Amino acid sequence: MAADFDRRRAVYFAGLCALLTGIAYLDYLTIHEIDLSVFYLLPVGLASWSLGITWGRCAGLLAVAAWGLADWLDDYVYKLPWGVYWASLNHAVFFLAAAEVTGRLRLAYQMVERSAFCDALTGVYNRRAFFTMAEKEVQRSRRYGHSLTVCYIDVDHFKQVNDTRGHEAGDQLLCEVAAALTELVRQSDIVARLGGDEFALLLPETDGVAQRVLERLRERLQGRMDAAGWPVTFSMGAVTCQQSPQSVEDLVQYADALMYQVKHQGKNQLRYELWQEENKCKNKNM
Repeated sequence: MAADFDRRRAVYFAGLCALLTGIAYLDYLTIHEIDLSVFYLLPVGLASWSLGITWGRCAGLLAVAAWGLADWLDDYVYKLPWGVYWASLNHAVFFLAAAEVTGRLRLAYQMVERSAFCDALTGVYNRRAFFTMAEKEVQRSRRYGHSLTVCYIDVDHFKQVNDTRGHEAGDQLLCEVAAALTELVRQSDIVARLGGDEFALLLPETDGVAQRVLERLRERLQGRMDAAGWPVTFSMGAVTCQQSPQSVEDLVQYADALMYQVKHQGKNQLRYELWQEENKCKNKNM
């Protein structure tokens, strides 16, 4: 996966280099009658925005080289002996500044985007992002007939940790739970913190095997908490949908209701069921 991503970036950058070459050729043909400096900014800005500041800087340096090559090919003579050096420095500062500004704007945009969809404390997805992605996954499963599983997780005795160890320790515990869940699930699965000490998992393309997977996940998660000395357990409610529900909210609420059954029956367990459309009415009576 990483190799494919690096290959795509390399191909994209090669395309930008080809664009730079084309702009330099046009610059050579115009023999400085038309200033094409602004056009050199296009591949520099695209590299910074799409690939990052480092790639943008590389594109900026290549733009300076391409501009200099166009000058050299058309035998342009500067009136001042040091004019070529000044022009080269001027273009280098111009292109590199553009790369830096564009890259910083991209980072700022990503931070704003991340804050809108990620939980500020744990770094996993927040409630809004979870429901947005769950809706897309339900639509996909409806289109292709794939099953999916939603799991609702509550941290038992979390209030006791807050009361005895302080809220800072409680925040640390939530971060460790989020990190463990992220590590224990597949890359295609979604981990979200819905609020407080409640987390949710969205597991696409899972069927009846989801119960065994989630039982194993709960055991491994508990093992990590025990090893770290956290006095908590986990109550989990999960539902697998083999036929897509009409509403994502119905599916999540049913998993939530199953979790609360576990809470009322001694905690530290997984309650798992298959979704049927009549569960929607059953959910209201839980």
